[in-house]
Amino acid sequence: MERDDDLKAAPQLAKAVLNPNTFQKMRVTNTVWVLNESTAAALELMAKERKNSGMMTTAWWIRRFASWFKILVSSHGTALSFKNRGKFDSAVNSLREYIEITRGISVGKSWKPWQRGTLVATHGFITIATRLLESKEMDFVYGSRFSSNCIENLFSVIRSRNPVPNAFQWKSALKNIILSQYSKTICASNYEHDLTEKFADENFGSVIEFLKHRPQQATISTEHLNSFKSDWPTSLPDLTHKDKNVLYYVCGYILDSVMGNQIVCNDCTDDLIVEAIDADFTEYTKSREYEEGLLTYVSRELYHWFEYAEKIFRTASARCSTLPDLQTLETLVQNIMESSMQEFQCFKPCHSIDQKLMRRFLSFRVKIHSAQTTREVKRKNKAPAVSAGSSTAGGHRYVSTTTTGKK
Repeated sequence: MERDDDLKAAPQLAKAVLNPNTFQKMRVTNTVWVLNESTAAALELMAKERKNSGMMTTAWWIRRFASWFKILVSSHGTALSFKNRGKFDSAVNSLREYIEITRGISVGKSWKPWQRGTLVATHGFITIATRLLESKEMDFVYGSRFSSNCIENLFSVIRSRNPVPNAFQWKSALKNIILSQYSKTICASNYEHDLTEKFADENFGSVIEFLKHRPQQATISTEHLNSFKSDWPTSLPDLTHKDKNVLYYVCGYILDSVMGNQIVCNDCTDDLIVEAIDADFTEYTKSREYEEGLLTYVSRELYHWFEYAEKIFRTASARCSTLPDLQTLETLVQNIMESSMQEFQCFKPCHSIDQKLMRRFLSFRVKIHSAQTTREVKRKNKAPAVSAGSSTAGGHRYVSTTTTGKK
Protein backbone atom coordinates (compact mmCIF):
# COMPACT_ATOMS: atom_id res chain seq x y z
CA MET A 1 0.00 0.00 0.00
CA GLU A 2 2.93 2.36 0.66
CA ARG A 3 5.61 0.87 -1.55
CA ASP A 4 5.83 3.90 -3.86
CA ASP A 5 5.38 6.58 -1.17
CA ASP A 6 8.22 8.67 0.27
CA LEU A 7 6.40 9.41 3.54
CA LYS A 8 5.36 6.06 4.97
CA ALA A 9 3.25 5.48 8.05
CA ALA A 10 5.10 2.18 8.63
CA PRO A 11 8.57 2.59 7.06
CA GLN A 12 9.99 -0.35 9.04
CA LEU A 13 7.88 -2.90 7.13
CA ALA A 14 10.34 -3.94 4.42
CA LYS A 15 9.94 -6.97 2.17
CA ALA A 16 12.34 -9.02 4.30
CA VAL A 17 10.14 -8.33 7.33
CA LEU A 18 6.79 -9.15 5.74
CA ASN A 19 8.01 -12.12 3.66
CA PRO A 20 10.96 -13.53 5.64
CA ASN A 21 12.97 -16.55 4.61
CA THR A 22 13.82 -19.42 6.93
CA PHE A 23 16.64 -17.59 8.72
CA GLN A 24 14.89 -14.21 8.86
CA LYS A 25 11.94 -15.81 10.66
CA MET A 26 14.22 -16.43 13.67
CA ARG A 27 15.05 -12.75 14.15
CA VAL A 28 13.25 -11.12 17.05
CA THR A 29 13.69 -7.65 15.56
CA ASN A 30 11.65 -8.58 12.48
CA THR A 31 8.73 -9.58 14.69
CA VAL A 32 9.04 -6.42 16.77
CA TRP A 33 8.98 -4.24 13.64
CA VAL A 34 5.67 -5.81 12.62
CA LEU A 35 3.96 -6.18 16.00
CA ASN A 36 4.37 -2.76 17.64
CA GLU A 37 2.35 0.40 18.28
CA SER A 38 3.70 2.09 15.15
CA THR A 39 2.30 -0.62 12.88
CA ALA A 40 -1.02 -0.53 14.75
CA ALA A 41 -1.25 3.25 14.33
CA ALA A 42 -0.45 2.94 10.61
CA LEU A 43 -3.16 0.28 10.17
CA GLU A 44 -5.71 2.45 11.99
CA LEU A 45 -4.84 5.38 9.72
CA MET A 46 -5.16 3.27 6.57
CA ALA A 47 -8.36 1.63 7.86
CA LYS A 48 -10.05 5.02 8.20
CA GLU A 49 -9.03 5.96 4.66
CA ARG A 50 -10.12 2.63 3.14
CA LYS A 51 -13.01 1.98 5.57
CA ASN A 52 -11.68 -1.51 6.30
CA SER A 53 -12.84 -2.99 9.59
CA GLY A 54 -10.43 -5.93 9.21
CA MET A 55 -7.48 -3.57 9.52
CA MET A 56 -8.91 -2.11 12.73
CA THR A 57 -9.24 -5.62 14.22
CA THR A 58 -5.64 -6.42 13.31
CA ALA A 59 -4.47 -3.12 14.81
CA TRP A 60 -6.37 -3.89 18.03
CA TRP A 61 -4.64 -7.26 18.41
CA ILE A 62 -1.20 -5.79 17.58
CA ARG A 63 -1.61 -3.21 20.34
CA ARG A 64 -2.46 -5.95 22.83
CA PHE A 65 0.55 -8.02 21.75
CA ALA A 66 2.88 -5.00 21.87
CA SER A 67 1.74 -4.18 25.40
CA TRP A 68 2.31 -7.79 26.51
CA PHE A 69 5.74 -7.97 24.87
CA LYS A 70 6.84 -4.62 26.32
CA ILE A 71 6.16 -5.82 29.87
CA LEU A 72 7.78 -9.23 29.43
CA VAL A 73 11.01 -7.71 28.03
CA SER A 74 10.89 -4.60 30.25
CA SER A 75 14.21 -2.89 30.86
CA HIS A 76 15.23 0.66 31.74
CA GLY A 77 12.24 2.77 32.76
CA THR A 78 9.63 0.04 32.36
CA ALA A 79 10.32 -2.32 35.28
CA LEU A 80 7.62 -3.74 37.54
CA SER A 81 7.63 -2.26 41.05
CA PHE A 82 5.39 -1.73 44.06
CA LYS A 83 6.50 1.90 44.31
CA ASN A 84 3.66 2.78 41.96
CA ARG A 85 1.04 0.17 42.81
CA GLY A 86 -1.42 1.54 40.27
CA LYS A 87 0.95 0.97 37.35
CA PHE A 88 1.88 -2.46 38.69
CA ASP A 89 -1.77 -3.53 38.87
CA SER A 90 -2.38 -2.10 35.40
CA ALA A 91 0.56 -4.08 33.98
CA VAL A 92 -0.55 -7.32 35.62
CA ASN A 93 -4.13 -6.84 34.43
CA SER A 94 -2.83 -6.25 30.92
CA LEU A 95 -0.89 -9.53 31.06
CA ARG A 96 -3.92 -11.43 32.34
CA GLU A 97 -6.08 -9.89 29.63
CA TYR A 98 -3.62 -11.12 27.01
CA ILE A 99 -3.73 -14.60 28.57
CA GLU A 100 -7.51 -14.64 28.02
CA ILE A 101 -7.12 -13.35 24.46
CA THR A 102 -4.56 -16.07 23.66
CA ARG A 103 -6.71 -18.74 25.27
CA GLY A 104 -9.69 -17.72 23.13
CA ILE A 105 -7.85 -17.61 19.78
CA SER A 106 -8.67 -20.43 17.36
CA VAL A 107 -5.86 -21.38 14.95
CA GLY A 108 -6.83 -24.43 12.97
CA LYS A 109 -8.41 -27.38 14.76
CA SER A 110 -6.09 -27.59 17.78
CA TRP A 111 -3.98 -25.48 20.10
CA LYS A 112 -0.61 -24.38 18.81
CA PRO A 113 2.69 -24.58 20.72
CA TRP A 114 3.02 -20.78 20.77
CA GLN A 115 -0.31 -20.47 22.59
CA ARG A 116 0.72 -22.87 25.35
CA GLY A 117 4.15 -21.21 25.57
CA THR A 118 2.57 -17.76 25.86
CA LEU A 119 0.31 -18.84 28.72
CA VAL A 120 3.11 -20.61 30.62
CA ALA A 121 5.60 -17.76 30.21
CA THR A 122 3.12 -15.03 31.13
CA HIS A 123 1.69 -16.81 34.16
CA GLY A 124 5.17 -17.72 35.35
CA PHE A 125 6.42 -14.15 35.01
CA ILE A 126 3.47 -12.74 36.98
CA THR A 127 3.99 -15.31 39.78
CA ILE A 128 7.78 -14.82 40.06
CA ALA A 129 7.66 -11.01 39.83
CA THR A 130 4.92 -10.76 42.46
CA ARG A 131 6.73 -13.11 44.84
CA LEU A 132 10.04 -11.22 44.50
CA LEU A 133 8.37 -7.88 45.16
CA GLU A 134 6.19 -9.09 48.03
CA SER A 135 9.13 -10.69 49.80
CA LYS A 136 10.97 -7.35 49.46
CA GLU A 137 14.00 -9.11 48.03
CA MET A 138 13.95 -6.66 45.14
CA ASP A 139 12.65 -3.12 44.63
CA PHE A 140 11.86 -3.72 40.95
CA VAL A 141 11.89 -6.53 38.40
CA TYR A 142 13.15 -6.31 34.81
CA GLY A 143 11.38 -8.72 32.49
CA SER A 144 14.38 -8.66 30.15
CA ARG A 145 16.50 -10.37 32.82
CA PHE A 146 14.43 -13.52 32.33
CA SER A 147 15.58 -13.77 28.69
CA SER A 148 18.89 -14.96 27.25
CA ASN A 149 19.60 -11.73 25.35
CA CYS A 150 22.56 -10.83 27.56
CA ILE A 151 24.47 -14.05 26.91
CA GLU A 152 23.50 -13.97 23.22
CA ASN A 153 24.93 -10.43 22.99
CA LEU A 154 28.21 -11.65 24.42
CA PHE A 155 28.41 -14.73 22.17
CA SER A 156 27.70 -12.70 19.04
CA VAL A 157 30.40 -10.14 19.85
CA ILE A 158 32.92 -12.96 20.39
CA ARG A 159 31.97 -14.56 17.07
CA SER A 160 31.90 -11.27 15.15
CA ARG A 161 35.59 -11.65 14.17
CA ASN A 162 35.81 -15.43 14.11
CA PRO A 163 32.52 -17.32 13.61
CA VAL A 164 34.04 -20.65 14.79
CA PRO A 165 36.68 -19.89 17.43
CA ASN A 166 38.68 -22.58 19.19
CA ALA A 167 39.00 -22.73 22.98
CA PHE A 168 42.07 -20.43 23.14
CA GLN A 169 40.51 -17.84 20.77
CA TRP A 170 37.28 -17.90 22.75
CA LYS A 171 39.10 -17.34 26.06
CA SER A 172 41.21 -14.49 24.61
CA ALA A 173 38.19 -12.78 23.04
CA LEU A 174 36.20 -13.05 26.28
CA LYS A 175 39.08 -11.54 28.28
CA ASN A 176 39.50 -8.64 25.84
CA ILE A 177 35.76 -7.90 25.81
CA ILE A 178 35.53 -7.80 29.60
CA LEU A 179 38.66 -5.65 29.99
CA SER A 180 37.69 -3.15 27.32
CA GLN A 181 33.95 -3.14 28.17
CA TYR A 182 33.28 -3.64 24.45
CA SER A 183 29.64 -4.27 23.64
CA LYS A 184 27.61 -3.61 20.51
CA THR A 185 24.54 -4.77 18.60
CA ILE A 186 25.45 -7.18 15.82
CA CYS A 187 23.63 -6.42 12.58
CA ALA A 188 21.15 -9.05 11.36
CA SER A 189 21.24 -10.90 14.67
CA ASN A 190 18.34 -13.03 15.89
CA TYR A 191 17.89 -11.32 19.27
CA GLU A 192 17.32 -7.91 20.82
CA HIS A 193 20.10 -5.80 22.30
CA ASP A 194 20.26 -6.35 26.05
CA LEU A 195 21.14 -2.69 26.83
CA THR A 196 23.85 -3.89 29.21
CA GLU A 197 26.47 -1.17 29.24
CA LYS A 198 29.27 -3.03 31.04
CA PHE A 199 30.40 -6.64 31.44
CA ALA A 200 32.50 -6.00 34.55
CA ASP A 201 33.38 -3.42 37.19
CA GLU A 202 33.45 0.27 36.26
CA ASN A 203 37.20 0.48 36.96
CA PHE A 204 37.97 -1.21 33.65
CA GLY A 205 37.03 1.86 31.54
CA SER A 206 34.52 2.42 28.76
CA VAL A 207 34.09 2.28 25.01
CA ILE A 208 35.55 5.07 22.88
CA GLU A 209 32.94 6.61 20.58
CA PHE A 210 33.75 8.33 17.32
CA LEU A 211 31.64 11.14 15.89
CA LYS A 212 30.76 11.15 12.23
CA HIS A 213 30.91 14.58 10.61
CA ARG A 214 28.49 15.41 7.88
CA PRO A 215 30.09 16.55 4.58
CA GLN A 216 29.85 20.19 3.63
CA GLN A 217 26.76 21.35 1.81
CA ALA A 218 26.94 21.56 -1.96
CA THR A 219 26.83 24.93 -3.74
CA ILE A 220 24.64 25.86 -6.68
CA SER A 221 25.30 28.64 -9.17
CA THR A 222 22.97 31.61 -9.51
CA GLU A 223 22.42 30.83 -13.20
CA HIS A 224 21.40 27.26 -12.42
CA LEU A 225 19.08 28.42 -9.64
CA ASN A 226 17.43 31.09 -11.79
CA SER A 227 16.97 28.69 -14.70
CA PHE A 228 15.37 26.16 -12.39
CA LYS A 229 13.05 28.77 -10.87
CA SER A 230 12.02 30.12 -14.27
CA ASP A 231 10.38 26.81 -15.09
CA TRP A 232 8.83 26.46 -11.62
CA PRO A 233 5.13 25.36 -11.69
CA THR A 234 2.49 27.85 -10.59
CA SER A 235 0.85 25.40 -8.16
CA LEU A 236 2.38 22.88 -5.75
CA PRO A 237 1.12 19.29 -5.34
CA ASP A 238 -1.45 18.54 -2.65
CA LEU A 239 -0.77 16.05 0.12
CA THR A 240 -3.09 13.16 0.89
CA HIS A 241 -4.70 12.69 4.29
CA LYS A 242 -2.18 9.96 5.11
CA ASP A 243 0.78 12.09 4.01
CA LYS A 244 -0.37 14.99 6.19
CA ASN A 245 -0.65 12.74 9.23
CA VAL A 246 2.78 11.19 8.70
CA LEU A 247 4.31 14.62 8.03
CA TYR A 248 2.94 16.02 11.29
CA TYR A 249 4.53 13.14 13.18
CA VAL A 250 7.83 13.79 11.35
CA CYS A 251 7.61 17.49 12.32
CA GLY A 252 7.55 16.59 16.01
CA TYR A 253 10.46 14.20 15.53
CA ILE A 254 12.57 16.82 13.74
CA LEU A 255 11.83 19.55 16.29
CA ASP A 256 12.65 17.19 19.16
CA SER A 257 15.89 16.18 17.41
CA VAL A 258 16.99 19.81 16.94
CA MET A 259 16.16 20.65 20.56
CA GLY A 260 18.19 17.69 21.81
CA ASN A 261 21.28 18.05 19.61
CA GLN A 262 21.67 21.73 18.78
CA ILE A 263 21.85 25.01 20.67
CA VAL A 264 18.40 26.54 21.09
CA CYS A 265 16.68 28.37 23.95
CA ASN A 266 13.18 28.31 25.42
CA ASP A 267 12.28 31.48 23.53
CA CYS A 268 13.00 29.63 20.28
CA THR A 269 10.66 26.75 21.03
CA ASP A 270 7.92 28.20 23.25
CA ASP A 271 5.72 29.14 20.28
CA LEU A 272 6.53 25.96 18.33
CA ILE A 273 5.44 23.34 20.89
CA VAL A 274 1.78 23.08 21.89
CA GLU A 275 -0.54 20.69 23.67
CA ALA A 276 -2.27 18.03 21.61
CA ILE A 277 -4.45 19.79 19.03
CA ASP A 278 -7.60 18.52 17.35
CA ALA A 279 -7.04 18.39 13.61
CA ASP A 280 -7.33 15.82 10.85
CA PHE A 281 -3.53 15.76 10.42
CA THR A 282 -2.84 14.81 14.07
CA GLU A 283 -4.75 11.50 14.15
CA TYR A 284 -1.67 9.37 13.44
CA THR A 285 0.45 11.09 16.11
CA LYS A 286 -2.26 10.67 18.74
CA SER A 287 -2.62 7.03 17.80
CA ARG A 288 1.13 6.43 18.20
CA GLU A 289 1.32 8.12 21.60
CA TYR A 290 0.62 5.09 23.77
CA GLU A 291 1.58 7.08 26.89
CA GLU A 292 0.73 10.73 27.45
CA GLY A 293 3.59 13.21 27.03
CA LEU A 294 5.91 10.96 25.01
CA LEU A 295 5.55 12.71 21.64
CA THR A 296 6.10 16.33 20.64
CA TYR A 297 3.16 18.27 19.18
CA VAL A 298 4.09 21.23 16.98
CA SER A 299 2.00 24.33 16.37
CA ARG A 300 -0.22 24.70 13.33
CA GLU A 301 2.05 27.45 11.97
CA LEU A 302 5.15 25.23 12.15
CA TYR A 303 3.28 22.32 10.58
CA HIS A 304 2.18 24.47 7.64
CA TRP A 305 5.79 25.62 7.24
CA PHE A 306 6.93 21.99 7.02
CA GLU A 307 4.03 21.22 4.69
CA TYR A 308 5.17 24.00 2.36
CA ALA A 309 8.74 22.66 2.49
CA GLU A 310 7.49 19.16 1.70
CA LYS A 311 5.57 20.39 -1.34
CA ILE A 312 8.63 22.25 -2.62
CA PHE A 313 10.81 19.17 -2.08
CA ARG A 314 8.39 16.95 -3.99
CA THR A 315 8.23 19.41 -6.87
CA ALA A 316 12.02 19.74 -7.04
CA SER A 317 12.72 16.03 -6.63
CA ALA A 318 10.34 15.22 -9.50
CA ARG A 319 12.71 17.20 -11.74
CA CYS A 320 15.95 15.95 -10.18
CA SER A 321 17.14 14.56 -13.52
CA THR A 322 18.36 18.09 -14.32
CA LEU A 323 20.49 18.22 -11.15
CA PRO A 324 24.01 16.76 -10.76
CA ASP A 325 23.42 15.06 -7.38
CA LEU A 326 21.15 14.91 -4.35
CA GLN A 327 23.16 17.43 -2.34
CA THR A 328 22.37 19.99 -5.04
CA LEU A 329 18.70 19.10 -4.69
CA GLU A 330 18.98 19.76 -0.96
CA THR A 331 20.65 23.13 -1.57
CA LEU A 332 18.08 24.10 -4.19
CA VAL A 333 15.10 23.44 -1.89
CA GLN A 334 16.76 25.39 0.91
CA ASN A 335 17.33 28.38 -1.41
CA ILE A 336 13.70 28.37 -2.51
CA MET A 337 12.51 28.12 1.10
CA GLU A 338 14.76 31.01 2.18
CA SER A 339 13.37 33.22 -0.57
CA SER A 340 9.80 32.68 0.69
CA MET A 341 10.57 32.64 4.44
CA GLN A 342 8.96 36.02 5.01
CA GLU A 343 5.53 34.41 4.54
CA PHE A 344 5.96 32.55 7.86
CA GLN A 345 6.29 34.49 11.13
CA CYS A 346 6.54 31.63 13.65
CA PHE A 347 10.29 31.75 14.35
CA LYS A 348 12.37 33.77 16.80
CA PRO A 349 15.68 35.12 15.42
CA CYS A 350 17.87 34.45 18.45
CA HIS A 351 19.37 31.05 17.47
CA SER A 352 18.33 30.71 13.81
CA ILE A 353 16.12 27.75 14.62
CA ASP A 354 14.43 28.02 11.23
CA GLN A 355 17.74 27.24 9.50
CA LYS A 356 18.43 24.35 11.86
CA LEU A 357 14.98 22.88 11.30
CA MET A 358 15.32 23.26 7.55
CA ARG A 359 18.72 21.54 7.45
CA ARG A 360 17.45 18.68 9.58
CA PHE A 361 14.29 18.31 7.50
CA LEU A 362 16.20 18.30 4.21
CA SER A 363 18.70 15.77 5.53
CA PHE A 364 15.81 13.53 6.55
CA ARG A 365 13.95 13.91 3.24
CA VAL A 366 17.01 13.41 1.04
CA LYS A 367 17.76 10.19 2.89
CA ILE A 368 14.18 8.94 2.45
CA HIS A 369 14.04 10.03 -1.19
CA SER A 370 17.38 8.38 -1.90
CA ALA A 371 16.25 5.08 -0.39
CA GLN A 372 12.99 5.18 -2.36
CA THR A 373 14.87 6.00 -5.58
CA THR A 374 17.21 3.06 -5.01
CA ARG A 375 14.27 0.68 -4.63
CA GLU A 376 12.68 2.00 -7.82
CA VAL A 377 15.91 1.51 -9.77
CA LYS A 378 16.26 -2.05 -8.46
CA ARG A 379 12.69 -2.90 -9.45
CA LYS A 380 13.15 -1.33 -12.86
CA ASN A 381 16.45 -3.04 -13.64
CA LYS A 382 15.70 -6.19 -11.60
CA ALA A 383 19.09 -5.78 -9.97
CA PRO A 384 20.22 -7.83 -6.95
CA ALA A 385 19.74 -6.29 -3.51
CA VAL A 386 23.45 -5.45 -3.09
CA SER A 387 23.91 -3.64 -6.42
CA ALA A 388 23.63 -0.12 -5.04
CA GLY A 389 25.68 -0.70 -1.90
CA SER A 390 23.65 1.84 0.06
CA SER A 391 20.59 4.03 -0.35
CA THR A 392 22.71 7.15 -0.85
CA ALA A 393 24.89 5.48 -3.46
CA GLY A 394 21.81 4.22 -5.25
CA GLY A 395 20.26 7.68 -5.26
CA HIS A 396 23.39 9.25 -6.70
CA ARG A 397 23.59 6.49 -9.29
CA TYR A 398 19.98 7.17 -10.30
CA VAL A 399 20.63 10.87 -10.75
CA SER A 400 23.78 10.29 -12.82
CA THR A 401 21.97 7.68 -14.92
CA THR A 402 19.02 9.91 -15.77
CA THR A 403 21.39 12.81 -16.47
CA THR A 404 23.85 11.05 -18.81
CA GLY A 405 21.54 8.39 -20.22
CA LYS A 406 24.05 5.63 -19.35
CA LYS A 407 23.83 2.68 -17.00
